[in-house]
Amino acid sequence: MLQVKEQLMQMKEFLGLFVEIPNEKIVAQIMEDFFTPAEIETFVNRWQIVKMLDKGIPQKEISEKLGVGIATITHGSLAFKRGGEGFRWLLKKNV
Repeated sequence: MLQVKEQLMQMKEFLGLFVEIPNEKIVAQIMEDFFTPAEIETFVNRWQIVKMLDKGIPQKEISEKLGVGIATITHGSLAFKRGGEGFRWLLKKNV
């Protein structure tokens, strides 16, 4: 496993390439190449969780609607409590 510093360097390299992707079709192809269907489902669920938390929907209700565990929702909730700058930026762009 990579050390934290190396992980950050690799992530920065990948994200630098990711922001240059010219269209949604290529983004979808890359997502399908990198992630299993289950991982994509998790990614999509997490985005739904963020949107629902932002609307003030209780964690228990989110859990019931999406069929995910409270621990998964709590991860997103804690990120919001720490500031959630990334989430908030995405939510503003999604309006």
